[in-house]
Amino acid sequence: MQYLDKSDTRLKLTLQCTNSGMWEWHSSTAQITWSENFEQLLGVAPGSLKATYRSLLKLIVPADRKNVLQAIATAIKKQTKYTIKFRVCSPDGIVRYFTCQGEANFQDRSNQIKVTGICQNITQSQTETQRLQDEAYHLALSNLTPDASFRLSREGIFLDFRSGQDVELLMPPAEFIGKSLLAVMPPEIAHSFQDYLQQAITTNQAIIFEYSLSLSSKL
Repeated sequence: MQYLDKSDTRLKLTLQCTNSGMWEWHSSTAQITWSENFEQLLGVAPGSLKATYRSLLKLIVPADRKNVLQAIATAIKKQTKYTIKFRVCSPDGIVRYFTCQGEANFQDRSNQIKVTGICQNITQSQTETQRLQDEAYHLALSNLTPDASFRLSREGIFLDFRSGQDVELLMPPAEFIGKSLLAVMPPEIAHSFQDYLQQAITTNQAIIFEYSLSLSSKL
């Protein structure tokens, strides 16, 4: 592949120093070209990624693909710039966070389209931001709920679990992490939790509900 930064030493150094990579897609060839460090930035072995739009999309976390496609489609339609954030899951299973800025335009007076982008790996700052948000979240909850607090994924999987001292639980807090609601709680309570969780996601509003849980038969 002819790397975009092959003959530009200063550009190559700039990309390396900012943990960024460049890419271009041409409708005339349906191929993508990128900077020399692009595959490594994505967590892919150099030379292993096919130079196609589809191959690049496959690396993006499924939940983020729709937003990426919409942003680029809008940029093509309006011949304008775009800015998107997305996650990439590399073959080693590591999830990386990226922000990408670029533009789409027609080449000369033809109907051929070129889409360009500069993607920056923001995993470190994103992780630190998430850590600070989690700490603030748990601090706020600890002032409201003295017994326990936890976070769930959209699928109802426990992402973390914290409890106050001398609080009786079904199992130690660390054992909740990675388990589903159905694996931890009685079915009727787990389903109610899942329904309220989906309602909160759909409405983007806080949901308050009560439930009773017997601890007589611990897991």
